[in-house]
Amino acid sequence: MKRSRKNRKILRAFLQSTLIVSCMLLCVLIGSIFYITYSENHDTAASKTTKPASLHTAVKTDSSQSEPPSPPEKPDPAAEDTPSQKQNTTLLFAGDVYFSDYVLANYHRSGIRSVLSKDLLKEMRKADLMMVNNEFPYSTRGTQAPDKQFTFRIDPSYVSILSESGVDLVTLANNHVLDYGKDALTDTFQTLDKAGIDYVGAGNSLKRAAKPITKK
Repeated sequence: MKRSRKNRKILRAFLQSTLIVSCMLLCVLIGSIFYITYSENHDTAASKTTKPASLHTAVKTDSSQSEPPSPPEKPDPAAEDTPSQKQNTTLLFAGDVYFSDYVLANYHRSGIRSVLSKDLLKEMRKADLMMVNNEFPYSTRGTQAPDKQFTFRIDPSYVSILSESGVDLVTLANNHVLDYGKDALTDTFQTLDKAGIDYVGAGNSLKRAAKPITKK
């Protein structure tokens, strides 16, 4: 019984090895056929393009004996100034953003450069669109949610941190935007509108919350 089981394992291993080798040989065969077909088509295409070229050269040579050569075309300055490729568009996205006491203390001490590194600040400002998840309301009003362990709220004046960071758009569709109720959320809309920062994911109406934001 044990020998029969061992023989079956050996036979199974042999069949698997044979199948793998067969697949490898089949791949090699297909690759060889593809390479030969490609080489033949390439040689045929090359021979077809060579003949008209030589004929064109001969005709041009004969006509040049009776006609003077045409002057070279002058480059178009306008064409040189036009970029050959379309400019790239840079989109930057950040995750949850909250202004902790540590962040605010640094901001009070030396401004935005104490909050973000020089290189990061440069990239954020240079982007065509910079978006973050605004994980709190901008308000001094509202009632703290009684059923939450962590609740966030920031004075509206600190929206300047977003503006100085180059943020163009925020999403408000998160679990902290209603930490202090509808009044604080309404203040958030007004604060962002006044700062010229677009927002998605929340609004005074469903239509406003779902409104697409476009940038030119």
